[in-house]
Amino acid sequence: MVDHIYRVVDPEDCRQSFQEWLSVFFSNNVTVLQSGAHDPAGQPNQRMKCGGALVWILTATVEENSSRKTAMSIVLMIRYGDFEAVLTGDATRDTENVIVGRHLSDWLDVDVLKICHHGSLATSTGVAWFGAVKPRAPVVSAAYINRFGHPRKEVIERLDDHTVETDPHMMRTATGSQPDYTFENVEDYREAIYSTVVSGNIIVTSRGSGYSITTQPHE
Repeated sequence: MVDHIYRVVDPEDCRQSFQEWLSVFFSNNVTVLQSGAHDPAGQPNQRMKCGGALVWILTATVEENSSRKTAMSIVLMIRYGDFEAVLTGDATRDTENVIVGRHLSDWLDVDVLKICHHGSLATSTGVAWFGAVKPRAPVVSAAYINRFGHPRKEVIERLDDHTVETDPHMMRTATGSQPDYTFENVEDYREAIYSTVVSGNIIVTSRGSGYSITTQPHE
């Protein structure tokens, strides 16, 4: 029988229901990150083990009045050989700006970026952020039809200056304003930007040199 050991990393101020869920874990496997918590560029996190990969906590528990809960999202950088990815959760522009203020753009430059906050135009993916991370292959998670207009076409267009070309696939974006968003499908989209909206599961694979992306569209 194999014992599975889980490590939970949690913002300082989470919902009570989530706190109750955390209680099922042994306390020494739960790390609560307070405001200001982050790993310097030259010091990957020592508690978060990920096989041969290195992990950095870029930020957590950013205290902002606007979109407070989402601004507190934990943002991680993962490096495996020469492959790098940044995972953002629901981070907002305030969160992005904290990270950009801490690290040099050359160090933040990554291959794959999980786009902040479902590709929201109002709250995330500011000019300073995408200019720093310069992702070759951004990925966005959103629903096919949603009342927030995710992902916004303007956000996707901001990112395609840095992406590489790839095989044609579908991209779906929104324009307009709430509640009257217009959703548009581009059937022959060639930038390496992927969305769960139309691509389903998005699988990024790397052996430490280069990477590949495959999709599993919805049936």
